[in-house]
Amino acid sequence: MSAPAEARMAPAQLDESALRALVEAAFDALVIAHAGRVVFANRAFCQMSGWSMEEIRGRSVMDFVAEESRPLVMARMMSGDHDRYEARGLRRDGSTIAVEICARECEYQGQPARVTAIRYIEDRRRAEEALRRSEARLRGVIERLPDMIVVQRAGVIVFANPSALAYVGATRLDQLVGRALADMVHPDEREAAIERAQSTFENQVPGPLQSFRTLRGDGKYGVLEVASAPMDFDGEPAVLVIARDVSERKELETRLLQADLLASMGMLAAGITHEINNPLAYILLNLDLLANRVRSLLKHSDISGGELAAREREALGQEITRLLADTREGAGRVQRIVHDFRVFARGGDGRPKLLDLREVLDSTVKLTQNELRHRARLTRDYQPVPLVNADEARLGQLFLNLLVNALQALPMDSSPEATEIRVATRTASDGAAVVDIADSGVGIPQELLDRVFEPFFTTKPADVGTGLGLSICRSIVTGLGGTIEIQSEPAAPVPRHPAGGAARHRAAGT
Repeated sequence: MSAPAEARMAPAQLDESALRALVEAAFDALVIAHAGRVVFANRAFCQMSGWSMEEIRGRSVMDFVAEESRPLVMARMMSGDHDRYEARGLRRDGSTIAVEICARECEYQGQPARVTAIRYIEDRRRAEEALRRSEARLRGVIERLPDMIVVQRAGVIVFANPSALAYVGATRLDQLVGRALADMVHPDEREAAIERAQSTFENQVPGPLQSFRTLRGDGKYGVLEVASAPMDFDGEPAVLVIARDVSERKELETRLLQADLLASMGMLAAGITHEINNPLAYILLNLDLLANRVRSLLKHSDISGGELAAREREALGQEITRLLADTREGAGRVQRIVHDFRVFARGGDGRPKLLDLREVLDSTVKLTQNELRHRARLTRDYQPVPLVNADEARLGQLFLNLLVNALQALPMDSSPEATEIRVATRTASDGAAVVDIADSGVGIPQELLDRVFEPFFTTKPADVGTGLGLSICRSIVTGLGGTIEIQSEPAAPVPRHPAGGAARHRAAGT
C-alpha cells in the first residue's frame, strides 16, 4: 500500500531588502540600539525627531529623550520591561513631544540589541488635555449654577450638583447618590414624576417643563420647575434633570391670580348683590306674610266648630303652603348664586378633576348675568364637549376674565339691542374641548394683537382694567396644558362679532 501523498511548504522568508522596506513604511518610529547607542532608525523616527539618519546613528538613545523622562526610560531599559509606557521625547530643535514607547530585545547584525517602537501621541495628548480642561470648566459651571442638576439612572440618583445638595439639606454627594429621586416628590405627584422619567429614558426625547412639589431639607415641600433630557453618563444611558426652585414665584402667581379675581369680582359686586337681594327681599316678605297667616290660623283653631272656621282654616293652610313654596324657590335662587360665587371665593385647591366645561362656563355666566343684561344680548351655543382634567376655580377665573374683557370691550353707552356677547362650546377635529367667547366690541388693531397677552399691556383707558386679565388667562390655560388664541379687527359702527377670544383645552383621555 503506497503512502499518501504529502505536500510540504517551507515558511515564506523575507529578504533583508523586503524587511527594510517594511520597516521604512511603518507608521510608528523604530529604533534599534546596541549598548545604548543607535545603530538603526527608520524614516518615521527621523521625521519625528528632526534628525537625519547620519546624525542619529551612533548617538546615545538618551539624546532623544526629554530630561524629565530620562530616569523613567533608563529604569525601563535596565529592567527589560516590555509594557507600553508614555514619556517625553526630545526633538532636534529642543522642543519635546509626547510619545508612547514599547521595547523588546532582539539580535541585529549578529549582536544583541534592543528594538524600540515609538508612537507620536502629542496631538492625542493635547486633545485629551483640552477635553480635561473643558470638562473641568463644565464641572465648575455646573457646581456654581443656582439651578439644581441631578443625573438619575433607573430612578436612582448618580450625580447632583451643590445646589441640589443644598435644597435637600445634604452636605456631601454620597448622602444623595443611591437615593430614589421619586421619593423626594410629594406622594400626590410621585406617580407622574416616575412616568415622566421613564418616558424620557425610553423614548429618548426631552421632557417639557413641569412643576412638582418636592421635599426640602427643612422638611417642608417646595415647588420645583423641572426639565429633563436623555444623556450618557459615565458611558451608560441616564436622564439629566434640571430643576429650579419656583416656590416664591408660584406663591406670587397665586396672589396675583387672587388679586385679579378680586378685581373682577369687585366689578361684578353690585350685580351679584342685586341678584341676591331680590330673592332675599322676596323671602323676607314671604316670611312676614307667613307669620301673619300662622297667627290667623292659630286664632281660627281656637274657634269652636262651624263651617266658616273650617273653610277659613283650609284657605289659610293653602296660602301658607304657597308662601312656603315661593320662599323655598327664592332660597334656592340664593343658594345657586352662592354656589356659583363660592367656586371663585375659595380659590381652588389646585388639584385637577374631570369637569364639564359647559357647567363651569354657565356658572360664570350667571355671575355676570346682571351686568350682561344691561350691556349686551347674551347668546349661548353649548355643543357637546369631552370632559377636561382641570381645577374648577382656575377654569372659572379664566372664563370670568374673558367675559369681563368682553364687557370692557363694549362701548360704555352700549345697549343690549346694539351689542352682543356670544359664548359657545364645541369639540375640535383633534378631540380638544373648545370654548369660544366673542363680543361685538371695539376690536383691537392687528399690529397690537401679538401684545395682548403681555402683562400690564392694555388698549383700554387707565381706569378700566389692569392689563393682567388676558395674561393671566394664558397662564391658566397653558398651566392646564391647553392653548388660547385671539382674533380681532377694529370695529366699524355697531360691529358684529369683530373680536373674540377662544380658550382651548385638551380633553382628558384624548
